[in-house]
Amino acid sequence: MRPKGSAELLSDRRRRALKLLDEDLSLNEVARRVHCAASSVMRWRNEWRRRGAAAPIPSRWDSLRVVHECSRAAKRAGCSESY
Repeated sequence: MRPKGSAELLSDRRRRALKLLDEDLSLNEVARRVHCAASSVMRWRNEWRRRGAAAPIPSRWDSLRVVHECSRAAKRAGCSESY
């Protein structure tokens, strides 16, 4: 379930989690400190490693937004099926 807060606040929480990981804290300890599941911290860490330090930290909602925009573009182009 998505926690309450603006996208900015949630992005800040992901940044804080990554900073705590840099301090060599465990996934479980970081999760406890930022009030989330350890699996979320692991997902954020893996995404950060995959995309690089300079890349913005995406949320799952970013991915869903891309899918939604692609679907809308397909409909505008006259496609009747969604992919």
